[in-house]
Amino acid sequence: MKTFSEIGTMVSEFVESRVLDKPSEDNFDLWLEKIYAALFSSSFELFLRLSYTYTASETEFNKELENFLNLIVEHSSKWVETRWEESQEPTYRGKIKIEFRDFILETLSIYFSVGINAITEKNFKIEIARSHSCFVVLSERILDFTKNGRFATKESVKSFFEDTMLTCDNLSKEIRERMRSRRK
Repeated sequence: MKTFSEIGTMVSEFVESRVLDKPSEDNFDLWLEKIYAALFSSSFELFLRLSYTYTASETEFNKELENFLNLIVEHSSKWVETRWEESQEPTYRGKIKIEFRDFILETLSIYFSVGINAITEKNFKIEIARSHSCFVVLSERILDFTKNGRFATKESVKSFFEDTMLTCDNLSKEIRERMRSRRK
């Protein structure tokens, strides 16, 4: 069995290889939201299904989750920063440095918190809890973007939401199928 360190890197590489679009300066915030959701969708079920801590204490579970998220963020923040740098106008490249590590970690933590609460408090199955978490967190983010005038039309909101949810569902489904095929 692979270590969580290896799995964290694999999750990040899995998402990186499937996010083929590159952000532009005017859509980087939306692109980043899609990355957050994709990293969560690719890691949530995987972590919960592979974690041997279902019977461990809550403290051990939380520590293991924190380590797992840090490993994903360690790898993913590098390629997110690279893509951000590439999205900048040539005259600004290398002059503005943003570290995305904390943003990614904070957002993944929110997604995981909502998903785990859906399991523990509402008795949702893992797959449903993942979808629920994506719906709740993305809805809140989109509401914030809408209040700030980020979306010009209702259609653009709907399109972004549906596209992101579909991406998350597809990534999660692919992870589940890979896990099932390895068990056979």
